[in-house]
Amino acid sequence: MAPYREKDRLYLADFFKCPGCGSPDFLEVEPGRTRCKYCGQSAAAPQATLDHSEPVGEPKKTITCYQCGAGNEAGSLYCNRCGSQLTGLRAFLGRLRGNPAAVSMLVSVLGAFFFPPLGAVVGLAMAYRARGMARRGKCGDEKLARLAVLIGWGGLAFSVVPLCLIAAWSGAQMGLRLFENFVRELLSILGQLG
Repeated sequence: MAPYREKDRLYLADFFKCPGCGSPDFLEVEPGRTRCKYCGQSAAAPQATLDHSEPVGEPKKTITCYQCGAGNEAGSLYCNRCGSQLTGLRAFLGRLRGNPAAVSMLVSVLGAFFFPPLGAVVGLAMAYRARGMARRGKCGDEKLARLAVLIGWGGLAFSVVPLCLIAAWSGAQMGLRLFENFVRELLSILGQLG
């Protein structure tokens, strides 16, 4: 059996004990088989502890509870501290409530579609507020807040440009009608003179 470091020995002492006397001390008698130092009972050799350890350098993914802020293991359905649901619509709305930048992005996009340009202006104002809060360290991520400002401006452009094109088209149509009426009047005047 490979030599153990002290950390590994403590790990084996906690999880691999002799089935006869409970001692954590073993001698390897053949590959894959060990014998207890105290009572001599044969047992399977423990697996190397490196198989049981977490990979170094890879942080565990966690989900933060929107209710109490506790970190929970990725894939958890309920918070291990307060029991709140971590998935579904209620959790989504709870996370939005604590993230003003995400709310402003949602308002900018939906406002540009349903209430142009007023909804986009409101979303943009909320994005600047979220950016200010992030800079002061009150809540949220500053990168996300800057992205919210960009999306706010994009939503405003998306809602204003079509209105400008419609106004320009209407103006062009009105101008063409005025020009057509002017030419018609001019031709009628020239027809009466000639």
